[in-house]
Amino acid sequence: MTVTANLGLPFIEASQAQKHVTHNEALRILDAAIQIAVADRGRTAPPPSPLEGERHIVAAGAGGAWSGQAQAIATWQDGAWAFLTPKQGWCVWSVADDVLLVFDGAAWRDLRDLPVSLDNTARLGIGTIAAAPNLLSVKSNAALFAAIAAAAGGSGDVRLQLAKESASKTASVVFSDAYSGRAEFGLVGSDAFKLKVSADGAGWVEALTIDPASGAFALPRAVALTGVIAPPPLTADHNDYAPAGIAAASVLQLSADAARSLTGLAGGAEGRVVCVINVGSQPLTLRDGSAASLAANRFSLGGDLAIGGRQAAILRYDGTAQRWQAIAGGATKSTVPRGHLAGLTLSTAGGSSAFAVAAGVATDSGAVDSITLAAPLGKTTAAWAAGAGNGALDTGTIAPNAWYHVHLIKRPDTGEAEVLISISATAPALPSGYTLFRRIGAMKTSGAGQWLKFSQAGDEFLWDAPVLDVTGSSNQSTTPIARTLSVPPGVRVWAKTRTGFYGLANSVFLQASPDVAQVAGGSLGANYSLTDSGNGNGSSNEFATRTDSACHVITVANGTVNCSIVTCGWIDQRGRCD
Repeated sequence: MTVTANLGLPFIEASQAQKHVTHNEALRILDAAIQIAVADRGRTAPPPSPLEGERHIVAAGAGGAWSGQAQAIATWQDGAWAFLTPKQGWCVWSVADDVLLVFDGAAWRDLRDLPVSLDNTARLGIGTIAAAPNLLSVKSNAALFAAIAAAAGGSGDVRLQLAKESASKTASVVFSDAYSGRAEFGLVGSDAFKLKVSADGAGWVEALTIDPASGAFALPRAVALTGVIAPPPLTADHNDYAPAGIAAASVLQLSADAARSLTGLAGGAEGRVVCVINVGSQPLTLRDGSAASLAANRFSLGGDLAIGGRQAAILRYDGTAQRWQAIAGGATKSTVPRGHLAGLTLSTAGGSSAFAVAAGVATDSGAVDSITLAAPLGKTTAAWAAGAGNGALDTGTIAPNAWYHVHLIKRPDTGEAEVLISISATAPALPSGYTLFRRIGAMKTSGAGQWLKFSQAGDEFLWDAPVLDVTGSSNQSTTPIARTLSVPPGVRVWAKTRTGFYGLANSVFLQASPDVAQVAGGSLGANYSLTDSGNGNGSSNEFATRTDSACHVITVANGTVNCSIVTCGWIDQRGRCD
């Protein structure tokens, strides 16, 4: 043997001349191979200007001076390239790769790729220092667990298991903010799956629990339905209703300009739940099994389902039947007492633009919802603006000698109640957002455009200064006359009057509602309100007579007499019987 078995160091032969040459050659090999570090391992051509002792691993396919030397260690010595053929087990540090390489007899392998056993390692820190109780510590921006494919001898599955000692112990995953816990899920203190959250890492709130035996799902805290869509108000009935965003919505807020219906709803998928809320005042109806919509969009409700204003219905989609079915909600009639009104007394000092409404509650004019004025509210004749001391007029400017109806109004989205005045008894111009209203009385302005003083007790309104509406000589005959009184127009009220007549002996006089069929004065018979004692002095009395919406009562006598009517006030039911 002329060389050593492993490094191939040349031996000095007996009686060899120039022994120093052989010795130096062996030293060069040792210098190249011991504690070896190469510049890189990917070159296929020698560097143009190598330094003495510079080393590289020759890459496959190398040419030039490195041709045929793949996997060898090339070292620049005495102006020429020398090559060391590696043996299995040689270790080399690659400076460019910042890694330790091992030769497996055929190729250089990254030490990190080698099948290394770390059984019973006391602790392991990756990118950090491991210390009890965290015997495995990893500091990384990401971590990956990938399955071994079946083709590579694995199952193709990947599963991370956390095993605890007993049922009362914990096996969980904790998510932290700067090592302060914010969320935890797993088997926390029992065998039930739980999800807990924390705002500070100290106090924890249980948000979800799943029973291990039944799989029952419990939510100990409130549930918030997000994914709310609010399409434009419906102005027509709809088939296959598919507003923008319905595919991802959990809450569908609807309103309409009048009573509308839907025969079908798009977006159905097995088990999907949608809450339909009527945020308007007009009723919405879901038509049961209507053929006007595609089969997959129809409702299966056991009958049409009405959703009144401020009401809701919860629907679930049955993927097998391909129908929307109702879980809860819907109504066929109002849930508030129709016509109810309590409190809400009007008052004004007179000679002023200011007035006030006492606290109270009333059902709106459509019997959809209650409107509650929690505290007294003072308003003026200026243009409407929310808040005490601001105006109440719905449109235009206040007029002299004019009647204004007072309305209690409500904004359903906020629940806010306010007061509005309008010349209309039935259709006030409501401010933006306010959709519910109820007329609660009426007031009149003076020639100066300020309120005339009155007092109110329940449905009864009395003028502070009664008004002489009818007077004159020989102003009543046998022909019925419509008398206009100082009571609110646009509604029927009971006019409270002091009525008298005189001037014809043995005469009779009638004051009646225009809604009652009238008879000619010559044949009044027993149909009279007042009678003369036979001396022409006539008589007078107080009456409550129902008017028409034009403020009229009817008077008639059995002859020509002098008639006078003083209006003391009126009785206004304010929609109680509508």
